[in-house]
Amino acid sequence: MNEILIILITTLGAFFLGGFGVLLIGGKTTLTYLQVKMSKGKKILLMAKTPFGWRQFVAKRDQDTLRWYYDKKPMITSVKEKDVSRYMRIDFCFIDTKKPTVCLKLNDGQMYPSDFDPAVFNNILLRALTRPDTKSTDELKKLLMVAILAVLITLVVNIVTLSKVSKLLTGGVI
Repeated sequence: MNEILIILITTLGAFFLGGFGVLLIGGKTTLTYLQVKMSKGKKILLMAKTPFGWRQFVAKRDQDTLRWYYDKKPMITSVKEKDVSRYMRIDFCFIDTKKPTVCLKLNDGQMYPSDFDPAVFNNILLRALTRPDTKSTDELKKLLMVAILAVLITLVVNIVTLSKVSKLLTGGVI
């Protein structure tokens, strides 16, 4: 029984270390993106122009306003429907922190302001492009079933392997 617990703990530890590694490589951008994506439209990715460059924030959408925090100070931005762009299944808008009460106006056909460098935030767009669509519950159920099945198969293989090793050790044969 102790072997099963050891295997379970090491498997979960490896899983969490892998997830931590992904978050460590992606940094704050990954967490921000995941917050917006998991909110299912309740939050917006906010690209804010600061004196030190462009930063991303998560803004909560309330009717025609966005509520977000800049340097731990609450900010409220009025937004119109045409100010919010949708790209790769996430909503986003651009704001200048010198005038945080309104969104930056984009011309027709323009995806981002002229001083915004999209190559810096290319990892967000690539992640959005390659992420599988999990809107339908059937696909999510299938994904969970496959994950549970893989964990069960791994546990059974480890139990069988440990039982063979323990028989060898108790028999005195090494």
